[in-house]
Amino acid sequence: MKKTHALMVAALVVASHQAGALINDGKHKAPGELFVSIYDEAGAKSYYKDLGITMTDFIDGKGCFDGDLSKDPNYATFSSGAKALVYNIAAVNPLVRDGVNNPINITRWGYLATSSAGAEIFNANWTPIDNTQQKIQSYIADLNVVPFTGDAAQQAENKSGIFQSNGIGYHGKPSWGSSMGRSVGGNTEGVPGTPLDFYFVNNSNGEASGRQVTKLGAWNLNGNQLSYSGTGTTTVCSGGASNNFRLTVTKTGTGAGTVISTPAGINCGTACAADFPSGTAVQLGAAASSGATFTGWTAGPCQGSTALTCVVTMNGAVEVAAGFSASTPTNPVDPNKPRLSLKAPEKFKVKQKLTITWSPNRITPKSTVAISYSKNGGAKFKTLKSVKVTKGVYTWKPAKSHISNQGVIRACAPPDYKRKKVQICETVRTVVQP
Repeated sequence: MKKTHALMVAALVVASHQAGALINDGKHKAPGELFVSIYDEAGAKSYYKDLGITMTDFIDGKGCFDGDLSKDPNYATFSSGAKALVYNIAAVNPLVRDGVNNPINITRWGYLATSSAGAEIFNANWTPIDNTQQKIQSYIADLNVVPFTGDAAQQAENKSGIFQSNGIGYHGKPSWGSSMGRSVGGNTEGVPGTPLDFYFVNNSNGEASGRQVTKLGAWNLNGNQLSYSGTGTTTVCSGGASNNFRLTVTKTGTGAGTVISTPAGINCGTACAADFPSGTAVQLGAAASSGATFTGWTAGPCQGSTALTCVVTMNGAVEVAAGFSASTPTNPVDPNKPRLSLKAPEKFKVKQKLTITWSPNRITPKSTVAISYSKNGGAKFKTLKSVKVTKGVYTWKPAKSHISNQGVIRACAPPDYKRKKVQICETVRTVVQP
């Protein structure tokens, strides 16, 4: 009897709160969902809506979100009489590690957030990203009321609701508001009728070189319609079909290069997918990086063409591929020229031993090879070890301080040990992962 009474009391306590949002908070090894929080300060109330799409699906252009608020009775009640609304949108994708503590989504973790003050309000260092994620997750927990467990039934429900000023998920509390609980350095809120920029904040290696604050597009709240334009999902689940079609560019081959679209949207590079209105003629321009050659369009409407431009008409979703090859040396190797023929793995991992090798030619056996490493693309090197040239191998176990996507390994040796100031040096690029 006592147990039954306790359950009834607990049920009454829950019932006295706002109905839970059931927003995926990313704590169950699946990316969290986007949600919008709208604030009526004068009316001392706020509204939330689970947009029903995960952070990674949104970025990848998969799935859809429901931005039609006209069918939601909660929004009709909330917006009635409201005069000066503000809103922000966010989502999280926490870092996930494997069984031996290696991160497995390091380029995808981070958060999405709006900003009315540009990219400068976001700190993309490792710890601030983690702190901001926790703030967002804390607010999601307030909106959910009941903890999110990751059950399929929960994830299928995309709820909305209203909080009054004394409610746990009230937008106007210090735990949220314009600075998302004081976790960013500026205003994340926008006003209806004005585009509100949307950013992806990530750090891919824990260092300054891995900091990334990328503008994806912009949201707009107009009357009862929440819309989005830019890189990522633009499909609305209800309220009519989207008039936009997705253009996706991939790069193939051994070389590096960039593909840029006119009108703007594709810069691949970093932004390799964008949506364009139906019927738009989009011109893609390919440019090979130094040391590479554009070999032609390898998939899509221009497949087989080696022209630097490709025009695509957007009558549906289109996928295009551009090929780049690494340039080969035009001069043959001089057998009489001193060289080391330095080789190293393309990727290292912290605390994992791998070998750096060389095959000396016309270098005296009495010489010593100095092995050094740069984490900033070759701007500054630090010596790792000096090894006899005849050994031909050095086993390196990188430390956390070596983590970089722009690593360069260098080996230097004097061909004649009597003239030590005359050095030949060779470099290879590598990546050091956590």
